[in-house]
Amino acid sequence: MEKRQVKATGIISEYNPFHEGHRYQIRKAREETGADAVVVVMNGDFVQRGECAVTDKYVRTKMALLGGADYVFDLPVRYGISSAADFAYGGILALDSLGCVDAVCFGCEAPEDIDTMADIFWKCQREAEGIAQMKQYLAQGLSYPAARQRFLQEKTGWSEEKCRERMQPGNILGAEYRQAIRLLGSSMECVPILREGMGYHQIEPETENDWKYMSATAIRAQMEAGLDYVKGMPEEALQVWKETGYSMKTEDFWPALALAVRMHIENLDSYKDVSEDLAAVFSREILQALDYEGFIHACKTKNITMARVKRALFQILFEVKKEERETKMPYLRLLGRRKDACPLPLGRLRTTVIGRLAKEEERLSESAGKKLAQDIFAADIYHMTAALKTGMPQKNEYKQPMVIVG
Repeated sequence: MEKRQVKATGIISEYNPFHEGHRYQIRKAREETGADAVVVVMNGDFVQRGECAVTDKYVRTKMALLGGADYVFDLPVRYGISSAADFAYGGILALDSLGCVDAVCFGCEAPEDIDTMADIFWKCQREAEGIAQMKQYLAQGLSYPAARQRFLQEKTGWSEEKCRERMQPGNILGAEYRQAIRLLGSSMECVPILREGMGYHQIEPETENDWKYMSATAIRAQMEAGLDYVKGMPEEALQVWKETGYSMKTEDFWPALALAVRMHIENLDSYKDVSEDLAAVFSREILQALDYEGFIHACKTKNITMARVKRALFQILFEVKKEERETKMPYLRLLGRRKDACPLPLGRLRTTVIGRLAKEEERLSESAGKKLAQDIFAADIYHMTAALKTGMPQKNEYKQPMVIVG
């Protein structure tokens, strides 16, 4: 009898922190695709909107595995703190490089419109006519997200209200995942799942379903308030967070961020999302900034979003430069797995999978080693800042064991 091919489904995530909606997504991904294994590519210690994660990647990996994931891989920081397009590209590249992931599953607000949005985004980002139109919108003083929303409205004929509703984070990432698959010529299937419960940025529950599926934004607000019991998290994930004993805030990293801007003030526009205009704003404001909140609000302008300001700060700190997109992921770190996980068929593996850094780092090429060093530096900054804040021992990336549960 011919042996059945193992079916693996991928999820690109942040789990900041892991909540009931994430557990629901993993369960639905397995059901919708008939997957034997759910493979997660997760942001490390810093997230896409340019902030720190509330807990480190090892804690969040354990939450994810207890919540139903089979494998968790680390998304390199150069993708993790980038625009939605580059974040999505990095996640798809990572899953595709494993050579065994058949589908990528994601939550979104309007599954029925993801294909249309992906086609429109392709036009405004990669076709000459669309690029020219976007430049006109930007020249009028619109931010990039506002310009893309106007382009979407013009090409679809949707109302302004519908376009605004469709330009939600889940829909945008879903459209970007489809574009990345097209760019890479990947055979992975996209499987959108309707988002349940709260909206992405919603904090206050309004319906019974909101209480069941709370947003990560609402849960982080509870954490910051120091509540003993945080609603919206699975009991296992909540217990892991309680054992951790702390939650990090982005302002905790202000001394390191401010120092990085001052140190690189002569070449700020060499970093990924730092335009000449933003570099000029950073150079001016860093000389009079008193704190993190004051600095980022002073740097936000009509056509530069707050998220871009935040991402740019961390790109400077971790030295994420402007460069061509990779077409092959040079390495992937396996952060954790379930003991009973179905073994992945890695016969078509197109990258180097690293478990323990101390034992396997030397397998990388010189260029790949430099990129991995960037990830390690970002993690070290996180661990150092957490140790200074809490007085707890500082974690060492080279001594951290793989997270195994079950």
